[in-house]
Amino acid sequence: LIAGLSASARRLSHEASSALEEQLDRAEVRAAVEACAGTEIARLPAATLARRVRREAAVSEVITGFRAVASTWKNWTAPSMSINEGMHGEPFFENTWQAGVRHGYNFSSFQWWGIMDDIETSLYGAKPFGRRGEPKDMLEAGERAPYFAVNLRRVDAGSPLYGDVSAVLSPLLAAAASSVSAVDSGGWNGMCVMSQKLPRFAKNCSAFSKESGLGTLTDFDHLLVVGAQYWGYSLGHAVCRLLEPWGRTPLHGADLIQYWEALPMAELRYPSSIKFLIGSFPSLFGTEPGTQLQEWCLQRGWVLVWSLGLNQGGEEPNFWTAPYLPQEFRADQRLADPIVFQRTSAAANVTVPPDFAAGFRALWQEAVLARGSAAASNRSVSNSTWAGMWARLGEVLSPDLRLQPLRADACGDVERCIGSTPSGRCLCYQESPQEA
Repeated sequence: LIAGLSASARRLSHEASSALEEQLDRAEVRAAVEACAGTEIARLPAATLARRVRREAAVSEVITGFRAVASTWKNWTAPSMSINEGMHGEPFFENTWQAGVRHGYNFSSFQWWGIMDDIETSLYGAKPFGRRGEPKDMLEAGERAPYFAVNLRRVDAGSPLYGDVSAVLSPLLAAAASSVSAVDSGGWNGMCVMSQKLPRFAKNCSAFSKESGLGTLTDFDHLLVVGAQYWGYSLGHAVCRLLEPWGRTPLHGADLIQYWEALPMAELRYPSSIKFLIGSFPSLFGTEPGTQLQEWCLQRGWVLVWSLGLNQGGEEPNFWTAPYLPQEFRADQRLADPIVFQRTSAAANVTVPPDFAAGFRALWQEAVLARGSAAASNRSVSNSTWAGMWARLGEVLSPDLRLQPLRADACGDVERCIGSTPSGRCLCYQESPQEA
């Protein structure tokens, strides 16, 4: 599948290069880039600007979100990854079908699974199951891939619409094995194949098809063009999050659904297939699942990054509700967990002072108490409380453990480096994941 896709992606990307440069040369895009990234970048020739965009897109995190605890929705339990599944399940990151088969889930209980099966076979060319929407065993389920997203908007929480934990894929594996769609396939199926009419979901269904909208993480000019045409946005806002200092341009709810979908067509074995994990600070900090997340990272030698994320309070948004969010999000808040970090190879050349860990533990206990007090009063901890506690944690850890996503050429080894600090220092594993 990947070999055939790679050939078509190269052709489509080459054919779309002039269209990409034309869009980047538009006055409104130039103005947006000047405002967010400066005059020097905005005045680059279109071909040079396109190369700059390609380089930044190529190092974007490939990321998947899942619930820390197995998900339930209106008393309906769906098969999915979870911390417990990762720690005690198979020695690889399971796709949804595998998680269901492993736990004896009845896929015939909900019509979505047949639809999901149809999408994977018709759009991505996956091998059909013996029975539509019902894999009979782990071998058959293993023919499919888990769903990831390319984090082009550099969202600090990774994939917040799908859970309070995000896993970042190995860049080398992602580039070698991923089939990439310019749009979310489930959303496209609902709005374009099934013709659901939804306000605030401006989309041009004719812009996307199997023939025009699939690519790779090596050849993707056409994905940039198709994504903008499908959603009806100017590339100016999109490329700003790639070119600017992190977080200068805030995100809106619609940005959260305008990602590229990526399906890595390979078995994602631990620990080498996963680069690091991201945990939601408001959801997990000071909780038992948060402790389990730390333990999973220690078990596998991964760095754990905490993120303030959307921090909007109330029910977390999903793909179908995100565009209705009224507020803006800077989405630029990440801190490395010092307890976990100092026990990974990434700490080999970084000194983590004892007061970092002590301050972290003190705030963890404060979060435990805040959650307990709120629960006793039948309420939730306010988002302003979490924002204040996050700010104090940032002061405790200092800039040394404050991270931003990788930029093109910022760090020498994209595979081993987790991110960079505000001073430009790269935090990187000193051993390969297999050796960690």
